[in-house]
Amino acid sequence: MKNIMMITLLITGILTADTVSKFKDFTLAEKDTLKADVKVYNGDAEIKGLLDGSLDVYSGDVEIAETGNVTGEVKAYAGKVYRAGELDDEASYFVVDELKSLILGKEYGKSSVSIGMGVRGHERSLTIDNDDQKGFFFHNSIIRKDFLSYSKVEGLYLGLNADFDLLNTKYADLKMNASGGYAFRMEEWEYYFDQKISLFDDKLIIGGAEYKSVASEDQRKLSSSMNSASAFFLHQDIYNYYMTEGFGLFAGSLYKLEHGDDRHEFGVRAGVYSEGIDSLRNRTQWALFFNDRDFIPNFDADDGDMVELVATVRYKGDIKSLNTLVDSYYTYEQTLDQYDQAFSFKKGLFSLFVESKVKNMFVFSNLFRLESTSAGDGPDSRIVPNFKYITMGGTGTLPGYKLNEFAGNRGFYDRFTIGFTGIDLTEFRAILDMGEAYTVDPEKGVAESIGDFGIRSMKTSFGIGMTLGDNYMFSVHKRLDSSKNPYQFQLSYMYNF
Repeated sequence: MKNIMMITLLITGILTADTVSKFKDFTLAEKDTLKADVKVYNGDAEIKGLLDGSLDVYSGDVEIAETGNVTGEVKAYAGKVYRAGELDDEASYFVVDELKSLILGKEYGKSSVSIGMGVRGHERSLTIDNDDQKGFFFHNSIIRKDFLSYSKVEGLYLGLNADFDLLNTKYADLKMNASGGYAFRMEEWEYYFDQKISLFDDKLIIGGAEYKSVASEDQRKLSSSMNSASAFFLHQDIYNYYMTEGFGLFAGSLYKLEHGDDRHEFGVRAGVYSEGIDSLRNRTQWALFFNDRDFIPNFDADDGDMVELVATVRYKGDIKSLNTLVDSYYTYEQTLDQYDQAFSFKKGLFSLFVESKVKNMFVFSNLFRLESTSAGDGPDSRIVPNFKYITMGGTGTLPGYKLNEFAGNRGFYDRFTIGFTGIDLTEFRAILDMGEAYTVDPEKGVAESIGDFGIRSMKTSFGIGMTLGDNYMFSVHKRLDSSKNPYQFQLSYMYNF
């Protein structure tokens, strides 16, 4: 029902000529003036300047600073309105929160609980909570699912998520996340829960997790909600899956800095995880359309146990003074070979995403990723698990090529985009994708392992796309090295992870 309501509101916003619609947090800077009615969906609004019009926020809060002014009506549905820090009850329609308080006995400053049953998009901010699909302290590979999902190995999955705020004091916070559900075709229960204690405003975070869930290394290529929709409607499931069961301990720190309207966030974490890996196979071939074809077979994952160290450093900057967004991170994984286990490997992943807008008319963005996987220092009988190797091709990387057409233990990918604003909510973009996945023998080196390597051998494709809102894009791509079946249409969810 919530999704139906959001789609209706979206259509209403598109058809209203004097309406500005946003699908993420909206900020009107001090001394700026905007003459329009503003609608914000699934995000917060912060008004520091003059908004000559009305403001409606759905599933978010409104903060009107002392320097801010809204000439029209202000309403927050499933949210709250604050004027100079004071709650405006008449403009706040947060019945859902009040109902939770009545049923669950929520007391502000002590404990609270929120239960999620909707499909939520990826957020741009670092957080110790797991209310986005890729919380910073969430397991790297486990697929974070909401109320409903669909895949070739699980069939229909139904579940719930709950975030518990158990302790909220000046110096320490204790939070717990729990999620679980049932995969009908696998006939398996899945679960994930963690507990985190945060000290001194997230300067030190310590926690642990326990889980049994379907996992995939392909989540960074395509969001789980988009992959689920593709499987259900189009009979195309992009992911390769495996089952993981285990527990982990982690620690880290988050820092948030503001300089004027510029915001900078830094995060570091390290964790040790002990888990068992099992293969999964396709359990269903049904989809709503295109049932004359089957799902691509799920590959057999290398089964076994492993104990690994995972460390991540991340920086995210919303530099409004330059109309630029920067998101960069490095993740390192290594098995701890002093333990008896099936695998021994090391893996590194570096990602850099930069997006700049010029005069709110043109957009330039570049996403670059570099990956490397190699055998560890364990006995020769131990192996690098095949799901840790790099694959490219199809939706998410090199869209002009077949799904997972290229594989190896080294790889890089780069997407450069130039776009310009069309009508409200829409940008037209030209996209250049380039990359390669290849196998390198450590004893021979890169040159001898892959032979002639350069611009001519690099896999490239060119595309033209149109965005819908801030997260979705329809596009068509053509591979540049062949005229045989060169075109591929694609609906993608734009985010960096």
